[in-house]
This record gives sequence, C-alpha cells and structure tokens, in this order.
Amino acid sequence: MTTKEVRLADGYSLALAGEEDIRTLIQFIHSPSFYQNALSYMNPLRDDNEYSDELLYRAKLFNYSEEFFLLKDNENRVKGVVSVLLPTQKKSTSCSFGLLSLDEAYLEAAWGMVKEVLPEIAVWDVSKIKFHGILQKHDRITELLEQMEFSKEGIFKQEIYHHDIEIVSYLY
Repeated sequence: MTTKEVRLADGYSLALAGEEDIRTLIQFIHSPSFYQNALSYMNPLRDDNEYSDELLYRAKLFNYSEEFFLLKDNENRVKGVVSVLLPTQKKSTSCSFGLLSLDEAYLEAAWGMVKEVLPEIAVWDVSKIKFHGILQKHDRITELLEQMEFSKEGIFKQEIYHHDIEIVSYLY
C-alpha cells in the first residue's frame, strides 16, 4: 500500500489510510461525529453494513476496491473521511465517492489529495470520479464539487428507493 500524507496550515493533516488506521476509522464512522460534520454522505448505492465490520475494511484495502483518505487533527485523531470506490471490473475506468464526512473548509484540500493520489494507487486506469447525490439531501456537496471542476452528468428520477439522484463527475 502507498503511504501519502499532506500537512495543512492549521495543524491538521490528510492521509491515505492504511491497515493501522482501520480501527480508528471504524470508530469515527460509527460515532456521532461522522454526521455532525457540515458535509456528511454515504453513497446511496452502498449498504450501511459494508462499513460495520473490520474484516470488510481490510478486504476493501487489500483488494484495492475502496481507498480511505483521513482528515486528522494535530493529536492524530480522525476528524473526517473521504472514501473512493475503485473500479473492480476490468473494463470500467469509473470511480465513485463512497463516504464523505468533513467540515466544508477541508473539502477542497481533501479533493486535491484524492485527485492527485488516486491515479497512482488505482489498480486499473481511472478516467473519472462520480458523486451520486440524493437531490435536496446532498445539494450543498454537489454545489461545492461543481465549483471544483465537476460536471453535471444528469438527474435520474426515482433511481434509488424512489429518490432522485444527481450525478456529477470529474474527468481526468
């Protein structure tokens, strides 16, 4: 696994999660802090149970099917996460956001790291990263991503559990 870390001006850091981060990552995702961040998201195509078992996290990391980028404070505590689901089908070159929980102030820095590191660590070629947002629930995240060079691909009516889904994507 590749180790990457970026120090931010306020003492926080962004780091690509490794095996040693799994337990603290699970604790963060299942804590109230995950949903207390200004921006919180779980891909509506995913099942909550995927993020409840340590073995599943290990499988995701070692099978290169999902990568986790962690926001940590100056005491090394997890304060945010962005995960990206990598293509697992040989012909696919499209990734998707899996999880996102951050204060708005850190989204641009987190996206910059994801954008830079993902092509280096993905097993297959990556051509784009998609965000599947539920209309009205994830509008703020979608708006911020569009300010960071994401383009609207479309709105899919009653796509998931009768919710309308808006997809925005970043093309490499």
